[in-house]
Amino acid sequence: MRKLFFIFIAVIFPILIGALKSCSKEPHFEYKEYLIQVDSIKVPPIINVGIPFQIEFYGTISYSGCSEFSHFTVTRSDFEIGIEAWKLSTVPNPGFIIACPAVMVYLDGEILEYQLDDPGVYEIKIKRPDRTFLRKRITVT
Repeated sequence: MRKLFFIFIAVIFPILIGALKSCSKEPHFEYKEYLIQVDSIKVPPIINVGIPFQIEFYGTISYSGCSEFSHFTVTRSDFEIGIEAWKLSTVPNPGFIIACPAVMVYLDGEILEYQLDDPGVYEIKIKRPDRTFLRKRITVT
């Protein structure tokens, strides 16, 4: 009986303590947002005033399956429409490893619907992660 108790204290007890200590309540990862590299867009060159139109976005979101499209942010200043495409990525906390599938994730025609109520020539200006812009002009009649 004494030998069994000694085995428990020397072998099993440390394993139990180690298992309990590794059960952290803090998440092993967090979500972060990053700009997406937009390569091209499709938009009609001529838009009608007051009628919603669609802008289709194409580009690479990520080289791993731990990222996905999140949202667009749109700002407007006079005849310039500023757009940012955002992704949501899973990022491991220090000391943890996350297995992400090795797949290419693309925007693949993600659609933003927009409407302009004033005629004129507008510039769509899409911000990229490298601080460059993809620009395209449209005419609103």
